[in-house]
Amino acid sequence: MTGPTSDTSQTAPGLPFVELADLLSSLVAVDSIPALSQVLDQRVPQILSCDRSQIALIDTTGKSLTTYPATTYPAAEGQAISLEDPDSPLSRCIRIRQSISIGEKAPARSPQQTTLAAPLMTASGPVGAIAAIADRENAFSDIDREIFRSIAATTAAVLLSFLDRDTHLAAAQDESRQLHEELNAALQAIPHPVIIYDKDFNFRAWNDAFVEIQGYTEELMHKMGGMYGLLRYEVEELDSFPGQTIEEIWQQYLDYYEFEDFNHSVQYWPMRQKHIDRRTRKTESGGWVSVLVDITDWMEDQEKIRQARDEAESAARAKSAFLANMSHEIRTPLNAIIGFTQLVLRGNLTQKQNEHLTQVESSSHLLLRILDDILDFSRIDAGMLELEHLLFHRDDMLGNVIALTGNSISAPDVDLLLSVGADVPEQLIGDPYRLAQILLNLTSNAAKFTHKGSIILRVDLVEQDAASATLRFVVSDSGIGMAPEQFKSLFQAFSQADTSTTRRYGGSGLGLAISKALTTLMGGAIGVESVKDEGSSFHITVRFETPAEVLPARTHAGLTDLRVLAVDASGKARECIARSVERLGVTVTAVADCSAAEEALRLAELPYDILMLDNGLATPDTVTRLRTALHDRPAIAGSEVKRLLITTFGGNEIREKASAAETDGMIPKAATPSRLRDIFLMAFGQTTPKEYSRPEINQDHRDALSGLRVLLAEDNAANQRVARELLEQVGMDVTIAETGKHAVESVLAEPPGTFSAILMDLQMPEMDGLSAARMILGDLKHSTLPIIAMTANAFDDDRRNSRDAGMVDHIAKPVDPNILYAVLAKHTG
Repeated sequence: MTGPTSDTSQTAPGLPFVELADLLSSLVAVDSIPALSQVLDQRVPQILSCDRSQIALIDTTGKSLTTYPATTYPAAEGQAISLEDPDSPLSRCIRIRQSISIGEKAPARSPQQTTLAAPLMTASGPVGAIAAIADRENAFSDIDREIFRSIAATTAAVLLSFLDRDTHLAAAQDESRQLHEELNAALQAIPHPVIIYDKDFNFRAWNDAFVEIQGYTEELMHKMGGMYGLLRYEVEELDSFPGQTIEEIWQQYLDYYEFEDFNHSVQYWPMRQKHIDRRTRKTESGGWVSVLVDITDWMEDQEKIRQARDEAESAARAKSAFLANMSHEIRTPLNAIIGFTQLVLRGNLTQKQNEHLTQVESSSHLLLRILDDILDFSRIDAGMLELEHLLFHRDDMLGNVIALTGNSISAPDVDLLLSVGADVPEQLIGDPYRLAQILLNLTSNAAKFTHKGSIILRVDLVEQDAASATLRFVVSDSGIGMAPEQFKSLFQAFSQADTSTTRRYGGSGLGLAISKALTTLMGGAIGVESVKDEGSSFHITVRFETPAEVLPARTHAGLTDLRVLAVDASGKARECIARSVERLGVTVTAVADCSAAEEALRLAELPYDILMLDNGLATPDTVTRLRTALHDRPAIAGSEVKRLLITTFGGNEIREKASAAETDGMIPKAATPSRLRDIFLMAFGQTTPKEYSRPEINQDHRDALSGLRVLLAEDNAANQRVARELLEQVGMDVTIAETGKHAVESVLAEPPGTFSAILMDLQMPEMDGLSAARMILGDLKHSTLPIIAMTANAFDDDRRNSRDAGMVDHIAKPVDPNILYAVLAKHTG
């Protein structure tokens, strides 16, 4: 054994047995009934966690009990209790000669109490009983009952030592032997090693567990006689303390026991390779009782837990590093795509070019948000993802989802359709990007598994009050469907309906899991219904806030006078198109083929203004015939409506090949209400409400930044070009450094004030941006030069690292020009 080490925060078992051994030792030392009663009343509540104890002795008549002490229930001191009393636990345990536990009502005390009573048995019969009383229900465990029986047996033996000594001397001697047997039995029943020694550290008693853990024998224990002999044996025979003498070890042992208030200590026994939690208590006679708890297995488990925690933390760090690197690698080219798109949008473009490039830009931003969510899936799983709280237009969000979904439809016989309820608010407050991501996951899944028929996105109002609206979004398809047993793991990460589906259709299996996590985070619900080989229907229900001041809807008074003829072979397409047109207040008729359309145009009482023709039916011949029929009818007097023949397409706009020279335009069958409204306003010769003007630069930013010189530290050639052109558009003079080392050299080679700011990438060859920033700011002449991180490293750790390196701000790639200008103006003004 070694000396004591620091205390531990974990409590090992064994303390009740130390207190029991101490109590039994104290009982042996008493010499009167009052002293016996006092010891029991003081120590039993401590050991059994009860409120009080009581002892009762059979009087000389043999018919009643006299109780001690005076203050305890169920009887006061000196009160006689009949042995035949059916309500007394003391009397009952004596009659049946067994310990009992009774729950009962307590008079004038707590509403319920538990009494544990045991007879005091001797060879000649019972001499009384003891009781432990707790003011609560179910107070005593099985271990408590075993301990109490040991206390009762010892108390009975002790009573014989001073009850009628002359008459019962023989019985007392017998009980003394029985006492030792009981003490030894109690000691051996304790599962942990126990050693008891007197004030001079001579052994008084021990149990087999102590002999076993030490590797001794009973004979050797008797031969050693005490702790000095034990330590001498360890030093001289086992060499347990190399380089130390018995005198040194003995003094350490004595010093250990100088601490009167110690409770327990943890020791390591190198010769036995064991960790021991040693519990020691001093007895009233000046001796000691020690319980040794072997916690070797527990310590090994703790070490395994620590190693597992370290491995998990290391894996988490590796995962974070991988995600950060992937984010950087993907954001870098995406920055160039968005940047060049924004630059081109500032040039002179046709409306169609502007539409296409605007769609590229918005789709890139949506792709960026999806990328962020996928790379940050661990944050979603940990509940650390935060939602935006933005005012957004319903149709802008739906338009992005429809455009991206349409471009992902590869089957030519699939129609993508949209149905928006007339009472669905146009303006909402929430996170449009997360909502778009959820819907895009659902519609993309539908596009992947549908080869013929239709995919319909429906939006309906569930309920609305003055401040919010609950919407239900349903994505239904006519695809392969699923069997009920496939639903079970559908929304789990990295899983799909089955492995064959994964091989045939691809995908990571994250889409639906992210959709469920985001829907839950938004306070909504997601579900699915499906029939195998018939199709699936996914639905989400989410509540959004609504603005207090709602902008007026984009309408035109003349729309109610328009008449539209829709031609489509698909019944579902005709239904959705007709419903969408009607909700704008426009009169609409829907037919299934060109012949029916010609007849409807010929027989109409009032002429139709717009003909919406399915692109699949738009052959040169049918377009010519229908255009002729559309314009054959004379215009209504005073009407300024321009008659239009517009083709509709159900999927990928880029793939559709309409006869542009023969028609007046194209529109998706899943057009949002806003886009339909714009098309119909064209019939009046008016500019659509959505202007396609080039993005304007804030004049305040141009005034603040024009003429300033900035150093751009960037290693990617495409990003260099994007950033240079964005900065030069506001009149800034740009110097480029391709590495962190080059950036440091460029700054130190110029006098202070040459550069108004530095835009610093973080990952660069030769020297990273963080090191470069520290070196530049470490030079006193340039210590106040504002350095702004402009990087694809967009994690929170990257922002914190940039700040710690002395940078004043952080701009994430892809770069938003307005944010770039605003940050530069802030730190150079």
